[in-house]
Amino acid sequence: MSIKMIIFDLDGTLIASLEGIQYSMNKILKEHNLPLHSLDEYRLFVGEGLKNLVLKALPENKRDESQVDYFYQLMMKTYDENYNKYMRLYDGISNLLNNLVQDGYKIAVNTNKNHYITQKIAKEHLNSWPFTAIIGSDHGFEKKPNPAAAVQIAFSAGIDPKHCIYVGDTGVDIETARNAGMTPVAVTWGFRKTD
Repeated sequence: MSIKMIIFDLDGTLIASLEGIQYSMNKILKEHNLPLHSLDEYRLFVGEGLKNLVLKALPENKRDESQVDYFYQLMMKTYDENYNKYMRLYDGISNLLNNLVQDGYKIAVNTNKNHYITQKIAKEHLNSWPFTAIIGSDHGFEKKPNPAAAVQIAFSAGIDPKHCIYVGDTGVDIETARNAGMTPVAVTWGFRKTD
């Protein structure tokens, strides 16, 4: 089977963004006199979208729907102002993307991150490469591990999903690849420890 497209997760795969996420959420928690979390704790909070991260970061007595919605709105605003804090491409990503494009592969991004912020990140950090698609979580598709966005990315490029590799750093990414009928590839860097 010949591979024609590589679809990447964003955070923890292409982009090191955990410190900015931690900074933004801890800023909100501190302003509300709530317990702060370590970087290692945030590693466990990420991967299922910002609203789920907020839910996991809040103390149990603050997890009713109205409070989660309130803190989620604060996080959207705070993260929009600070998303780029400490953000960078992982080492070797520029060379990897250059080589893939040079070798004729199509490349794309599918993330559970908010689409608006995803587009801002892409404009600042991924604008050197011809991505076929860059899709965030609220762009008309259910969040990963639902495969709909990944499958649509492939079909929009005229490629059968079985000719795609899906690259990510979490179990959600591996499950997305399998659900989409794509070959999963797990990176050894990113938000999760290697095990």
